[in-house]
Amino acid sequence: MPKKVNCIWEIRDHIASLPGHCICFSISTRETGNGNSYVGQTWDWMNLMWGKSLITHWEDDKGFRTLFSSYPSIMPCTGMNEHGLALTWHSGGLWDRNLPIPGLPAYALIYAILHQKNVKDALAWIGDKTNAGWFSFFLCDTVGDIGVIEGAPGLMRGMRSQAYNCQHWHYYHPDIRNATKQEGPGMSVPVWHREGRMLQLLASGLGRMDHEFIQTMLRDNAPDCAIDMAPRNFSDPDNSMTVESLYYSPVEKKGFFARGPAQHHEFTAISL
Repeated sequence: MPKKVNCIWEIRDHIASLPGHCICFSISTRETGNGNSYVGQTWDWMNLMWGKSLITHWEDDKGFRTLFSSYPSIMPCTGMNEHGLALTWHSGGLWDRNLPIPGLPAYALIYAILHQKNVKDALAWIGDKTNAGWFSFFLCDTVGDIGVIEGAPGLMRGMRSQAYNCQHWHYYHPDIRNATKQEGPGMSVPVWHREGRMLQLLASGLGRMDHEFIQTMLRDNAPDCAIDMAPRNFSDPDNSMTVESLYYSPVEKKGFFARGPAQHHEFTAISL
């Protein structure tokens, strides 16, 4: 383990006041109606990152294969491995003003988790490892299990989900909520309108989920839109927008990607 690990994005994301952030979702095979499971998100970030994402087929020196999305200098950001374990994520909300601690940064954790076989193994893997910052990792696998790993500096907690899940910039696990001094409603009431809208869309599709439904959901343009549209002042590099919309289908071993708000861009399917 190196003595110094670059946590610049964790520091920046936690102390900056970006107007929006990623929203993640997952649906188990028990709820889709077609035998597939899905995990996806909008990647909401500084508008200057629009068009800079990369999709990579990765094979390590032991022949282990992964399909992942990334941005310059950080990889992988989301991904799915040869076993069909897929991961998306969002960073934690600004509930406290603490700084990261020495430990594993989010992107190192993502790389390691994407070497596990399934959700069960991923939740067990976190064990007593020390994490540097804030995050919620959404997980999904080929048997339809879905789960979430939440983290605040020095604390990680994993949870299995039963049907479907959605989060936007906050936490559900009581240990993480207490550690970050999170305010606001609990699991029964969405914290922000974007999460409420996404949960509404997910509930409306239970039993009839397919690619058309998922992509339509990611193109939502209702008044309480789940998607972070382009900022009013595009010249301000700190304005946030959906720079990529994506989801994975572990049973099919495919990822689906659309740059920018998906209302204006087609999805490209890429097989592992």
